[in-house]
Amino acid sequence: MVFPAAILQPPFFDPNADASQNYESIGWIIGHEITHGFDDQGRQDDKDGNLNAWWTETDAAHFNNRTAMIVSEYNHFEVLPGLYLNGNLTLGENIADFGGLTLAYHAWKETVNPSPAGNAADRQFFTSAATAWRENEREDTARLWALTDPHGAPKYRVDGVVYNIPEFYQEFPEVRPGDAMYRNVTDRPVIW
Repeated sequence: MVFPAAILQPPFFDPNADASQNYESIGWIIGHEITHGFDDQGRQDDKDGNLNAWWTETDAAHFNNRTAMIVSEYNHFEVLPGLYLNGNLTLGENIADFGGLTLAYHAWKETVNPSPAGNAADRQFFTSAATAWRENEREDTARLWALTDPHGAPKYRVDGVVYNIPEFYQEFPEVRPGDAMYRNVTDRPVIW
């Protein structure tokens, strides 16, 4: 895995920032790239990097059933009026985003912030996720990316991930059923 030195600057890394922000941003990216080894495509490579179905058929079927929830979820994200993301096109990146932020959160809690949930730093971790992926884009660019890019639109790279992470609800107990950022437990994917 290679990270160019240029990524070690804001918004992805800032030596003067709070640890929660750095774990969220550069930690998310590192976790994202690690998770690619176990996403819908990476899982097909064996320990030697050869294309080889090394999972049992049962394990592969369970994985496909669990990730189908992510495909369905992203198929419902409307980028522009009448234009939705393609959950199959973006599946690998969506899995990597979900796994990456989850890994970053747990690494941060293990090494820097072992305090119980419900403090300002925990909320800051999830708030920083939105900050890292902020952008402006023109409609024609949004349309092109929705049709061709295996990465989801930045808004959904954040929203589609955080509301699937159980700890998000611990940090934001005011997010309740009926809110745009709320997903029922039965609608949240659990892959691993």
